[in-house]
Formats: sequence, structure tokens, C-alpha cells
Amino acid sequence: MRKFVFASLVAVLCLLIQTASAQTITASITGTVTDPSGAVVPNAKVTATNTATNVTFDATTTTSGVYNLLFLPIGNYNLSVTATGFKKATFGPFQLE
Repeated sequence: MRKFVFASLVAVLCLLIQTASAQTITASITGTVTDPSGAVVPNAKVTATNTATNVTFDATTTTSGVYNLLFLPIGNYNLSVTATGFKKATFGPFQLE
């Protein structure tokens, strides 16, 4: 009986380890673009660039200035924001885990 319980616990632990590792393959970046006075900036283009691959991911801010970049592969990224009437803003590099 003890061997069966131990084998069952090992099997469950292996499944948990596989599930845990599978949960860390993507990440997301969410934020709000504002100007220096704190007003939101709608229709701004937000671009995340993976520094290892140079692959880019784009989003456009909503009328509330909010953007979502979802399902990004984990890694190091630079983020840039462009909008009409504003100079380009850049951030990074930073790591997504």
C-alpha cells in the first residue's frame, strides 16, 4: 500500500512540475500612456521589441490611453511609444518572466 501511495505522489508531483513550467512561456505588458500633465494619450502606438530576436509586438492605446500586449514570449524587451505631436519615448531593456 505504501508503494502505491508513494508512486501516486511522485506521479502527481511530476504533473505539477510540468504544469508549472508550462505556465511561464508567455507574459504580458499592460499600461496607460499619459503626457507630462497626466492626460491620457489615445491612439498612441506602443511597440515591444524582443532584444534577442528583434521580433516586434504592436498595440494601440484606447481612448482611455490603455494598451495591452498579450502572450509575449518571455525574454528581454525594449518598449517604445509614438504618438502624433509627441516625441518618441523608449524604455528598457527589461525582462519578462
